[in-house]
Amino acid sequence: MDTHSRSFAKALSWRVTGTIDTMVISLVVTGSIK
Repeated sequence: MDTHSRSFAKALSWRVTGTIDTMVISLVVTGSIK
């Protein structure tokens, strides 16, 4: 098991999830993506 690449993938997936969450929240708050 390569724990380094595993932790990297985990961090990357969390990064993507956080970015999407931010976009969704801003969309809900503003009513449009701008």
